[in-house]
Amino acid sequence: MKTIEEFQAFYKNNLQSELDSIDTLRKSTIKQIIKRIFIFILIIAVVLLIGALINSAIYGSIFLENNDDIAIPMIIAVIVSFILILTLPAQCRSIKKKFTIEFKKRIIEPIIHFIHEGLKYEPTNYIPQNVFIKSKIFTQYPDKYYGDDYVSGIIDKTEIMFSEIHAKYKYSSSDDDKDEYAPLFDGLFCVADFHKNFNGKYFVLPDFAERKFGKIGQMFQKIGSSHGKLIQLENPEFEKIFAVYGSDQVEARYILSSSMMQRLVDFQKKMQQNTFSKFC
Repeated sequence: MKTIEEFQAFYKNNLQSELDSIDTLRKSTIKQIIKRIFIFILIIAVVLLIGALINSAIYGSIFLENNDDIAIPMIIAVIVSFILILTLPAQCRSIKKKFTIEFKKRIIEPIIHFIHEGLKYEPTNYIPQNVFIKSKIFTQYPDKYYGDDYVSGIIDKTEIMFSEIHAKYKYSSSDDDKDEYAPLFDGLFCVADFHKNFNGKYFVLPDFAERKFGKIGQMFQKIGSSHGKLIQLENPEFEKIFAVYGSDQVEARYILSSSMMQRLVDFQKKMQQNTFSKFC
């Protein structure tokens, strides 16, 4: 594990100059986006002006006095302007994407390799959907699934892969029966193979019930969980944060040792985000 002092030295020798260069690129990117918006506004204004002038030449005025006439030039100008407006966000995203790719290549990738030389970084790749589903941490099926920043490799004989994942599930709106999407998972999804075989499957999930309802919430934990039986552990701080489900009380206690539970608690406090884990 790298130390803070090593990272500070790495930052000074490798990253500082790159960050200065990236900041210059960031400012240039902002200017490009502003320039692109200004050009689009100018083009739209010219298109509308040309439409108005042609309209005036044909009908004698910009605005028609006879309701039976159709201002075809102005209609075409408005349609062209509308199409230009629709394409503007994509143009801006394209400019921003170029900056993001450069940032990840020059900053994120060196940091990943600094952490461990055996790690491989693929900025546009992500954990496969079948791996996410196979985990069975979430009961809903991810109807929309995408991600980025995939990292894989071997650290101390442990195979590891992780990436940002954005998963959504589809539901029908009660008002108009229209399909809508709700967030299922947004965050870092990690898979690690410690080369240990367990007889059962064990889920460590955020304990929403006990957080909201205290002791009464423990009753809800035991009702109909698809992850298995509720397993009680002897760590009050851990129990307030997590609910553990699985098939074997004894094996669960072996896996979730005192040190492991404390690490999960410390990680949860540090991240300030809901943490989901599975051991199998």
